[in-house]
Amino acid sequence: MTRPEIESAARRLAQANGRAETSISKIYWFPDDTEIRLVEVDEESIKSEDEALHPFYFSPVEGVPYPSGIVLIHPDEEGVKPLPVEWRVDWKQARVLFDRKSGEVA
Repeated sequence: MTRPEIESAARRLAQANGRAETSISKIYWFPDDTEIRLVEVDEESIKSEDEALHPFYFSPVEGVPYPSGIVLIHPDEEGVKPLPVEWRVDWKQARVLFDRKSGEVA
C-alpha cells in the first residue's frame, strides 16, 4: 500500500460519507502510510465530554481496502480539540477532502 493509494481511498470514502449524511459540513484527511484517518465535522454530533477525540475504527472492506479511523466532531471542536494521540498529528496537517459550503473538494 502506498500513500497515493490510501489518499485515493480516503477521497472516495469522504465523498461517499459527505453525500450520504447531509449534516456533515466538512471532512478532513490526515495523511498516513498505514490507514485512512478522517475527521468529519457533523452538525448533529454531540460535543466530546473530555479533551480527547475518539476515533471509530473500521477494518478494510470492499471499496475501502485499508483500515480506517473516523472521528465525528461538533463544529465548535473543529481545529480546537486535540487529535487522537495515537495519530501523532496536529490540525496543521489536515487536508480538506469534502466541504459542503464551498463545494466538494475531492
